[in-house]
Amino acid sequence: MKIKRKLQISENEFYDYLEGELIRECQLTKTKIEKGLNYKKTDPKIQLEISVFVINYIRGTLYEVKISSSYETYFLKYTTQENENGLEIQFEQHIESFEMKKQNRLMRLFSEGVYLGRMSDTLFDIQKKSMRRGGLICPDEST
Repeated sequence: MKIKRKLQISENEFYDYLEGELIRECQLTKTKIEKGLNYKKTDPKIQLEISVFVINYIRGTLYEVKISSSYETYFLKYTTQENENGLEIQFEQHIESFEMKKQNRLMRLFSEGVYLGRMSDTLFDIQKKSMRRGGLICPDEST
């Protein structure tokens, strides 16, 4: 699934946010995010080990990751371009278990609507959090 949105934040604010969240969430000592970065974390609420692999990363242009656990594997990809109207973001999400052929048409349309809504909410949450922080990311801040 793919959506495009224009956000009223800068390219630096967006990538600072992504990098800060990655560093904070995974308790990385490494502060440079790059292609090939691979790490594991455990979700403390459900004691599930999650593996994150950075497929591709070009700051200011592209952020692509694979997130997998014993329960699910999904891919996230953000492609960005800054222009005079703000930051244009193309957000793609592929969830391996969401196979079109396994669902009837009505259920597929409902599920797509839910996923697309969540994707849009994710982007606007990033904008809101970036604006609240003034573009500065504090890796130890939990908001």
